[in-house]
Amino acid sequence: MLKTSVTVFVLLAILQFSCSREEKPGRPDVKPPVAQKNPKEIIAKHGHKRIDNYYWLKNREDTAVINYLTAENKYLDTMMSHTKALQEKLYAEMKSRIKEKDESVPYKDGGYFYYTRFEEGYDYPVYCRKKNHWMRRRKL
Repeated sequence: MLKTSVTVFVLLAILQFSCSREEKPGRPDVKPPVAQKNPKEIIAKHGHKRIDNYYWLKNREDTAVINYLTAENKYLDTMMSHTKALQEKLYAEMKSRIKEKDESVPYKDGGYFYYTRFEEGYDYPVYCRKKNHWMRRRKL
């Protein structure tokens, strides 16, 4: 347990050091994208008003939103490119400690048992339910 904690601490320290804002040789001089401010007044049910300058980012289908997010992702990839090997090492370390094939404990709701399971190679859970066949009351 202590060895794992030390390993994680050392890896996080390396990541923090490598991501510091100091200018490093070979790092591209790229300016981050700046989100446009479009003020929108939002009124809550109780009458409280507030201004949200970035409400326009909520519309996922808008080409302006997609273009801005693409620019942010491109900027991130450019600025973090020098940590690519470290990112892969950290990802492999974390993945090695997680069971890929796992299943939750079923819980009963109505006439069914519900549970989730993770299949090997997938990044999302499979939601399952089983009919409560074996728990039916039998007449004696």
